[in-house]
Amino acid sequence: MPPDNEKIMKIGYLFPVAIIVAAVVLLAWFIIGGYAMPGK
Repeated sequence: MPPDNEKIMKIGYLFPVAIIVAAVVLLAWFIIGGYAMPGK
């Protein structure tokens, strides 16, 4: 297998995982921020 194909497969696997992690972190940040500062 050429190294380029390996890289594409790794990106194809990591990219959706990174998006999910980023979405969860953003959601947690908004929820925690909302609870920490209810006056805003």
